[in-house]
Amino acid sequence: DVYWYKWQYKGVNLPGEENATLELINVYRNQSGYYTCIASNILGMVNNSTLIIVQGKYDFFFKS
Repeated sequence: DVYWYKWQYKGVNLPGEENATLELINVYRNQSGYYTCIASNILGMVNNSTLIIVQGKYDFFFKS
């Protein structure tokens, strides 16, 4: 059994993200990068990272 999960983005803990699955909603290009899941149980800790690249046309432009 897993005691806890933690998710990190660029080495910083993501507040409130303590489940086995990370759900990203309404993401932007500047949120591309390495996301890491850390899991702990009685035998110790393990982590795994993946690179997520956000692509799309969702840049915002403001006209004055």
